[in-house]
Amino acid sequence: KLAELCSDYRSTVVGPVTLTEDDKYVVAGFDEPPPRIAVFDLEACLAGGLTQEEGVYRVLEIPDQYVPCFGAGAAISAGSERLVFSDCASQEPTITVLNFATGDGFFVGPGIAPSWSPDGSSIAFRGPDGIYVAGANGGEVRLVVGYVFPREPGRYEKWPAYPSWSPDGNWLVYHKCLSITGSRDDCRKTQDFAIFKVNVGTGQEIKILDGGLNPYWRKR
Repeated sequence: KLAELCSDYRSTVVGPVTLTEDDKYVVAGFDEPPPRIAVFDLEACLAGGLTQEEGVYRVLEIPDQYVPCFGAGAAISAGSERLVFSDCASQEPTITVLNFATGDGFFVGPGIAPSWSPDGSSIAFRGPDGIYVAGANGGEVRLVVGYVFPREPGRYEKWPAYPSWSPDGNWLVYHKCLSITGSRDDCRKTQDFAIFKVNVGTGQEIKILDGGLNPYWRKR
């Protein structure tokens, strides 16, 4: 965890984290108000820096009309021109693409845990009923693989799937719960889950292994 790298940093990083294209920075949120998204310098963190002044992190400037969701994830596009994040200004998490230069943004659809495809043309995210892929400039939003989770009163998804792209942009890797029986004990243990990958173009889904959470596909 990032909090373990910067062991003296008092705010805890929560939710899915993403790496920038060069693997030098981590994009993450904080667990304390106000909602913020920051970019952490891994080298500075490992060197023992602790604060924004020491160069460990910088908080991204997001227009006031947007309210980043706590622990919902964010990602910066190649070239650092755009940010995709989950906006909670309307209370319901909504995937939003923001242009840093202009401050303009647009909504993609309800969801959390967004990530850019390697070529920057698409966005993957966790929607209400599965993993979706959308065009980075708007347009079609497509359900790639269904991911049903029980929605009983008082229930929540403790470990939502965080889709990660393969380097060639053809596959997504993620975890999925296999023990949905209607019990309140569903999806509480790591052995209830399995790691899968799905072909973005064909929808072919392949189970990789049983028992695991939050896989990440290394770029190299």
